[in-house]
Amino acid sequence: RDHTTGHLMPVGGQAGRVARVEQPGQCLRRPHPREPGGRPAETDPAAAATGSLTAYARDRGGEGLDLWVQPLPGGEPVRITHDPADDREPDFSPDGSRLVFRSERDGGGIYEVPALGGAERLVAARGRTPKFSPDGKWIAYLVGGRAVRTAAWITDGRGGAPREVAPSIEFG
Repeated sequence: RDHTTGHLMPVGGQAGRVARVEQPGQCLRRPHPREPGGRPAETDPAAAATGSLTAYARDRGGEGLDLWVQPLPGGEPVRITHDPADDREPDFSPDGSRLVFRSERDGGGIYEVPALGGAERLVAARGRTPKFSPDGKWIAYLVGGRAVRTAAWITDGRGGAPREVAPSIEFG
């Protein structure tokens, strides 16, 4: 049986947590399917606070990760990004109308796109793990990594200059 079928459903009504289910109320216990080479076929799930949409990164046949959005419950997935570079780490705006995400295109950065597809726009030229503020006016993200200092930045997402808000973050 092809275990890539099923639907993504919110877990416990909590925004940002989803699980793959065969039918409402039944969670699959199998691990996520993997593409050749061990890469996850689907990763980085995010649920809109409205509970009506979920987004995730999906690798179709080794072509790289693109973002997909699926109406809940049980709607058909819609491919949102089509770039050869990996697109991942989606986060919905509080009203569910927009997505921010990390992309590896052009050296990496944070992009924004309408939740059901449309023109993608660069928000910040670097960064990872973008998150909307609760009011949707700001986008927070991290810059740096394991071998270098990690800092938290914010931008208004409308073309304003990003600014560093926490110059050094330590992860345990």
